[in-house]
Amino acid sequence: MVNQPGDLIVAELMGPYEVSLNHKNYIIMIQDAFSRVVVAIMLTDKTEAKTYFINWIKQFMNVTMYKIDTIWTDNGTEFKNNILNDFIISNGIIHEYSMPYKHHQNGCIERINQTISEMARTSIIAAKLPSFLWPWAFYHSVWIFNHSLHFTIDKTPFELLGKKNPDQQVLRVFGAKSFLYLHTFKKDFSPRAIVAYHGEDEAILWIHVDYGALTALLTALLDWISQQLNAFLKIKWDKHTNGLVGISIKETNEGFKFSQPDLINKLVNLTPSNIVAKTPLPANYQSHWDALELLIAYMRGTKDMGILISKSNKSSEMKCFFDANWGGEGNRSTHGYIIMHGVNPVGWQSKKQTTIASSTAQSEYMAL
Repeated sequence: MVNQPGDLIVAELMGPYEVSLNHKNYIIMIQDAFSRVVVAIMLTDKTEAKTYFINWIKQFMNVTMYKIDTIWTDNGTEFKNNILNDFIISNGIIHEYSMPYKHHQNGCIERINQTISEMARTSIIAAKLPSFLWPWAFYHSVWIFNHSLHFTIDKTPFELLGKKNPDQQVLRVFGAKSFLYLHTFKKDFSPRAIVAYHGEDEAILWIHVDYGALTALLTALLDWISQQLNAFLKIKWDKHTNGLVGISIKETNEGFKFSQPDLINKLVNLTPSNIVAKTPLPANYQSHWDALELLIAYMRGTKDMGILISKSNKSSEMKCFFDANWGGEGNRSTHGYIIMHGVNPVGWQSKKQTTIASSTAQSEYMAL
């Protein structure tokens, strides 16, 4: 007889299954006999079962504030071992076992296994997705089960255990197509960076079609992320970066210097196809041609100059400086801005305004 959550917990190991996308082979299915709440824990190997099961027991008692009285499992070594037995005894929990080859004695979890397995299998077939995505199909099926009315309790398992109504608005069909809406200003930024969180540490993984960069404050976090990526991809790692996407990176005592000498050499010495049609235009006017020669001479003379990102930057404050003139060629004003992160410049632009300003104040307002 169960009177409250935790009075009886039933569990069983399922598998091995096909190796999943995240390298899982087994599942621990757990159910609280009172609330009917089901939990699915994915495992890479059977030997992980005792550790994950102990962690779940601790989490259940800590979150729900209910003490677990009895646990019922089969005689498999994943549940019948010294480590798990010592933990259960130390917490005053009774551990009961089914007789060997008498699966019907733990019929509660056996029925759940069949129900969730059939839901997951049906979800994958209906969505026409590859079978190695089975862990996510199980997670989805467990979520649906916990948020559906149960005829014996006239409530959802989630509501009975959590004491609050479940939010059904987040429910979607497994494998449903999704479309990401991007604002115009986000299109240039969203696909290029992935932020990973490992505990309280942060790392940034920047991906380009030809290059990639990984940065973090802790070397241990960099090693952990590289191990995770190497499990899926064959990657050549270079811990001493000298360049990235045409940008030369040079470390000095003061910080990191960013410059683009190779790109400038190509602009000065070569003729890209995208500017062939526009190159003859300055030749029609001697003043324009002279200006072009000055521009090329300036680029050649300053190709090794760059931006210095200081190591001694102690301020995280972002500041933006801007200015604008009034009038100019075609009566249109020109404005410019520079964004500073402490002492380091991180963004800048100079642009001719698209409309004519009637005063200096209006020109500066338009610059904002």
